[in-house]
Amino acid sequence: MKRKILSAVCALVLVFGAAASPAVVETVKDSFITASAAVGDTFWNESGTMFFKVTGSNTVALIEFRNISGAVTVPAEVKGYKVTSIEKDYWGIWLDDNITELYLPEGMTYICEQAFTGMSALSYVKFPSTLDYIGIAAFARTNIKSADLSGTRLTYVGDSAFAYNTSLKSISFPDTLIQINGHMCEECTELETVVLPAELEKIGYCAFSHTRIKSVDIPGTCEEIESHSFYDCSQLESVTLNEGIMSIGASAFRSAPLIKSVVIPGSVQSVSESAFKECSSLSSVTLNEGLKTIGKDAFRDTALTSIFIPKSVTSIGDYAFLIGQKSCRIQGYPGTEAELYANRRGQLIDTPEGFKFGDINDDGKIDLIDIMLLKRFMLNLETFDPKMKSRADAHRDYKVDTLDLMGIKRNILGI
Repeated sequence: MKRKILSAVCALVLVFGAAASPAVVETVKDSFITASAAVGDTFWNESGTMFFKVTGSNTVALIEFRNISGAVTVPAEVKGYKVTSIEKDYWGIWLDDNITELYLPEGMTYICEQAFTGMSALSYVKFPSTLDYIGIAAFARTNIKSADLSGTRLTYVGDSAFAYNTSLKSISFPDTLIQINGHMCEECTELETVVLPAELEKIGYCAFSHTRIKSVDIPGTCEEIESHSFYDCSQLESVTLNEGIMSIGASAFRSAPLIKSVVIPGSVQSVSESAFKECSSLSSVTLNEGLKTIGKDAFRDTALTSIFIPKSVTSIGDYAFLIGQKSCRIQGYPGTEAELYANRRGQLIDTPEGFKFGDINDDGKIDLIDIMLLKRFMLNLETFDPKMKSRADAHRDYKVDTLDLMGIKRNILGI
């Protein structure tokens, strides 16, 4: 079955009639290539199965397959020209849907957008080490079983390059690639194994959503994990987030029911809305000092029973730790966002071991200095920041007054 990718073809059919396109193809098929061919000239190979366009003094692009099936090897050179790319011409790119295997030559560097989109018979591609560019949706909706890109020198792979490939089980990227673009392997429903580049800087929107990835190790060079990157990964059990990652996008790991634990490194400044929502087995989460923002529903409907929130957190969205109809136990320091969030949920905060009410200056002991500070505060001679106010609230009634002063005195006297 033949197909053609380009809206211009439809326009030509409307203007000139259905017979116009084949006539043009036959004209170029009969063209003659000479040693002095100009850029843009076209010619067929000897067997009439591959159509090429001159792109430079000694280079050509493959722009069409015709009447070819099974395993296909693209030559490294044809009629004295090096084959360096797969591109579209004015009419689009013609492909043969009966190709099952594709062997691309060393020296090829470029594959255009949508080059092989929808070639459902295509199950294997040999990528050359010289390849550095794969266009948008180039291999989308094919049936490639494994994409080994690790031996290439790719610096760009377009959005949706391998999306909706329901046979793809594994994909590995080269270390030359620093960004995984959006929808890269979205809806690759059999994808289990992904090897990410060592120097990766960003994972795009929905890059691996709706896959069966079992584990992912995201390098610290990756500053941003965009929203829905690993959404609905039903088999994802292990998530390793390395120091250096700065943000986790909305719903990035949402609906991954097999994740049991996750450590958010101190470099992460924000965990966005619904990032781990509906991770129903997630019972252990470690948040480190450095985190600033926890979005709405971030850990909603997980298996958490308690969570320690570091002092650095300045914003917690509604229902961030709601489990069913109740919030899990909130642990943290009085006077911090953790306490404010707990109060909004009608809870008292659990203070960490070593915290002492009455130790106003936080020097590890309750003594006359704390009494002096409290007296000065009550006489408006001293100002307390929120944390000092929390430590001064020895009576635990969320205000600082004479009851707290009496409580600190009694603590010092041991009565």
